[in-house]
Amino acid sequence: MTANASRRFFSSKTVSESRIASEAVRLGAWAGLYLMASCTLRINQMWGRVIGRILCRYNSESRQVALRNLEIAYPTASPEKLQQLLREHMLEVGKTIAEFGPVWLWSRRRLSQLVRETDGEELLAEAVSRGNGVIILSPHLGCWEFVGLYLSMNHPMTSMYRPPRLVALDNMMRSLRQRFGAKLVPADLSGVAGLRRALKNNEYVGMLPDQHPGANGGVEVPFFGYTTRTMVLVSKLAARSGATVIFSVAERLPDGRGFRLRFRLASDLIAASDDTVAARALNEGVEECIRWCPSQYQWSYDRFRLRQTLRNSDSPTAPEQRAAWQELRPTPLRISMRKNSVRLTGHAGEAVPALRNTSPSAAGWTKFV
Repeated sequence: MTANASRRFFSSKTVSESRIASEAVRLGAWAGLYLMASCTLRINQMWGRVIGRILCRYNSESRQVALRNLEIAYPTASPEKLQQLLREHMLEVGKTIAEFGPVWLWSRRRLSQLVRETDGEELLAEAVSRGNGVIILSPHLGCWEFVGLYLSMNHPMTSMYRPPRLVALDNMMRSLRQRFGAKLVPADLSGVAGLRRALKNNEYVGMLPDQHPGANGGVEVPFFGYTTRTMVLVSKLAARSGATVIFSVAERLPDGRGFRLRFRLASDLIAASDDTVAARALNEGVEECIRWCPSQYQWSYDRFRLRQTLRNSDSPTAPEQRAAWQELRPTPLRISMRKNSVRLTGHAGEAVPALRNTSPSAAGWTKFV
């Protein structure tokens, strides 16, 4: 066999094995969804608690990130209280995993029956009556997947979508999230144009307000007192369209009884022309939502970009890291604006070398949408 023929043989074999692996992942995901959808929500969440207890037993990177995030958000909490919050959080993570089955596969009627209580739902009708569209902000809190599906049942909705890391699950997730008429647009400039068209047509636009905007997006403002990069796309859309901005959360009720849907108007400052003011208002709105049900927030989401610090063998121990965070909290971040750019200077990360690599650049020009 020649060298070229050998390369073609092994290349085709690799492609074939990749396709087999992708199909196995896809079939396994469908099997898991159908299994979790085959029982009542109460039993489903019982299985979720079992998954959560298993997750509690392993000191995974996600568990470490969750603990660090809790330490940042609740700096005065005792170690015992933090461990309690961590355990409760991991149980809620298990429920989130188990809920994908019923949320993605149950019928419209059956899902609608899961809404046991509503708080502020009349805000939606009032916002639609204004004719400028509605921006729905659903943080990684409670059953955020349920929010988009439920709202798309009754009104046209367009949401920004980032494909999963497992490419084999992309088509499946798209079809399940769009099954009641929602439209998903990519997280790029074409997607932003799609969101603007939706608002112009007086539709709902769904976004995750606590999604990290990337190293070159957004501005740095406090979130639970810790300076972190925050998106400005919401403020740009709201200011340009005049849309009403509403926070929405599907809070889990005890014993698998269903969900309490909460709706709150965002502050008018969220559409401020000053991006720093608007981003602060956005984060304060997310913080208020989290206070409704703290354990149901996805604390394992790396909002503060701490994973690199945790992977660094030279990083401080937990008490030292926590003390460093406390020194960081009062340090101001000076931001100067010029057209569509922001200059960041005096970043607090310079005071703590172990955190320097986890933060965006402390100086220089950063473009944002």
